[in-house]
Amino acid sequence: QAYLVECVYGSSQDARGPMVGLPFAQYPKAPTDADFEKRLSDMRGNTGLLGRHAPKWEAMLSDAGPFILGARPSIADVGIFECVDLFRSLFGDEVFDASFAPFPRVRALVAATRSLGRLAEHCDVGRKAHATWDAATGKHSNLVKYATAVRSTLA
Repeated sequence: QAYLVECVYGSSQDARGPMVGLPFAQYPKAPTDADFEKRLSDMRGNTGLLGRHAPKWEAMLSDAGPFILGARPSIADVGIFECVDLFRSLFGDEVFDASFAPFPRVRALVAATRSLGRLAEHCDVGRKAHATWDAATGKHSNLVKYATAVRSTLA
């Protein structure tokens, strides 16, 4: 079980990599619509989140429970949640719904993980206070602010 959890968590980190780099795509300028489209296209490819990782996660999940280990949550579930939730935050609900429609068990895992602790409160309230949140689009699209903060911190 520990091996499985570590492998799934590692795959979630691999799957989110292209999204993590998105704020820096045109730095010091904001990522363009073309940058978003390119990342989305890459994630649909054979090695991306939607082409590789989500189908494997879907196949691993069973009717025994919403999590990788059945009824027991683990860091693997948190990793998948983080990856899928970042996708939703960057691309919006409409693209999320269309992209993850083929993965009902992954969606159930994300919903179950979101209900753990105070995670839902953070998603619904806390992170929308960040400067990257754009209320008009309902997603984190003001990414140049994030990229500038990261670069100034690491400089």
